[in-house]
Order: sequence, then structure tokens, then C-alpha cells
Amino acid sequence: MAGRRLPLLVPPLFGPVSGLERAAASDLPRLPALGALAARGRPLPGSSPEALLAGFFGEGAGLAALAHMGDTGEDDGRFRLFADPVHLTAGHHHLVMDAAGEELELEPEEAAELVAALNDLHGDRGWIFSAPLPHRWYLELSEPATVVTTPLPAVAGRPVDRGLPGGEAGRTFNAALAETQMALHDHPVNQGRASRGLPPVNSVWFWGEGRVAGLQRPVSTLWADHPAARGGARATGADLREPPADADAFLRTAEAGDHVVLLEEERYAAATAPGAWLEVMKALETAWFEPLLTALQRGRLQGLDMVGEAGGVHLTRGSARRIWRRPCSLGRLAGG
Repeated sequence: MAGRRLPLLVPPLFGPVSGLERAAASDLPRLPALGALAARGRPLPGSSPEALLAGFFGEGAGLAALAHMGDTGEDDGRFRLFADPVHLTAGHHHLVMDAAGEELELEPEEAAELVAALNDLHGDRGWIFSAPLPHRWYLELSEPATVVTTPLPAVAGRPVDRGLPGGEAGRTFNAALAETQMALHDHPVNQGRASRGLPPVNSVWFWGEGRVAGLQRPVSTLWADHPAARGGARATGADLREPPADADAFLRTAEAGDHVVLLEEERYAAATAPGAWLEVMKALETAWFEPLLTALQRGRLQGLDMVGEAGGVHLTRGSARRIWRRPCSLGRLAGG
């Protein structure tokens, strides 16, 4: 019987985590399974799960358009971007994305009022904003735009200046952002939120540009709880399942064949805070890395690709048995 092969998408895998390099080696926990997997496998380039998800359904798939289909069940062929609500704070020299999406705890009525204000502001551009969910907003364009954006997760908790829109239409989008920030600054919804000690929605973040086009049905089973995965599965008939609780649950239920599992819980905290990242890695060591290493060694898994934003590793049954290779230390894995 054919074996199982698993690309495991773990966004915070291998860091880099700011501040971790200052920790003494003796202070870092030992994660022997992760260290062994990294030492015995072949390095892979890092990639965001957004890029991998879009590519999973075809190179022409726009992530926001897929997600909109996942949220609404509709595909009208329009060019879309995420226009996610965010809260920016002023740092020493940069604006920093301090909160976004669900972190803002927006009520449906608040989202509706803010989106209505954006539609009034940008109506002359032919832009249409919508909020199928309070924490996830979309921008629909009448014509495709040549714009290059940065995924929101890549700038969460970080300065946003290097992630602003570029490309031929970059200037238009950046001007729209400036107008949006001014319009939202004194909006009654934000005044009410500030009075309740909640962060105001003082900007949006454009990303995930494209449309639902050129899709292909993947041969792999996708385990993910992501709106773009739901939209792509709906459009192509792909086999989509809820992410398994841990590797043991995956190994009990997954049939032979190729599988893609996306783990993105606690992604944002892990990306910026050393302590939070260490806690995530320790939990993953027990729930995923240890059982996957054992499964490879015993032939229950034929191949494993673990991919994070900073790098990845490819293993086979044979490479997993290279016990003479000394496990990599956690500091070495996440340096930088």
C-alpha cells in the first residue's frame, strides 16, 4: 500500500525570533525531536502559508478572492484584496501594527458603520468595501490593479513601512491608506471604543490581491481552518478537513497519499515574543515533532516536509534514521 507523505506548514518554525539570541544556551529548553528532524533532513526555503495556500489551488489564485468565497459562498469573478481592520501605534520612528482582525474584538455593528464610512470615502474610485465577518474585511475593485502587497501576518506586531503597497498602483493605494487613516481617526465608532478602553480601528491593511481564476483541484488532502482553504475547496471539490489535534490523531485517520496540514494557532504571538515562541515550540514538540519522527523511523510515514516562514526541512524514512547526526540546538535553529 502506498505510504503517507506530509507537508506540515508551521508558520513560526525556526523563527527568527527577536531577542532569542541574547538568551544563554543553558536557558533554552531541549527539543530533541525538532533538533533531530532539522539535523537529519535537507533544508528547504521558507514560505508563508498564504503563498503556499494560494499555490495549492493554482498559481493564478488570489488569496482574498478565495477567502471571500470561503466566507460568503459566492464567486463573482471580481478582483479582491483583504482590507483588514488594524490598529497602528506610533513607535520611535515607525508606525507599528499593534492589533488586527479578531484581536480588535469588533462588534458587527461597529464593522458595518466603519465599512460604510470607507465606501462613502472611496466611492469615487469605484471601490467597494465589505465585512462578511466583523474581523475580516474585503475590497472589491471594478478592474484588476497591478499592486504588490505584504501579507498581514508578516507585519503583525512590527513596523509597517516596509510592507506598504508597491507596484504600478502602489501610489494609489498608499494615498487611499492616508485618506482612510484621517477619516477613521475621529469616527464616532472609534471614539466610543476609546472611551471603553478598546483600540480604535485607525487603518486597514491591503493584501492578498487577485481573483478566483485558473484553479486546479489538488491531489492532496488539505487539513486547514482557513477561509481561503474553504473557498478553494468549494471551487475545486478538493478534500478539505479540520486540522487534527495532534500528529497521533493525523496518523490514526489519514489514508495513504499526500496530505497538507496547516498549523497557525498562536502564530502572531510566536513571531514576535521569545517567551511565547518557546511555549509554542514546546507544545509542538510533544504534539507533533516527537510522534512524526517516530512515525518516519517506523515507516508509518513515508516523507515529511516541515515548512515555516523562516525555513524548512525535508525528510524521508531513510534520512530520519541517521541517528549519528547530532541534533541541532534550539538557539541555532532560531537564530537571527
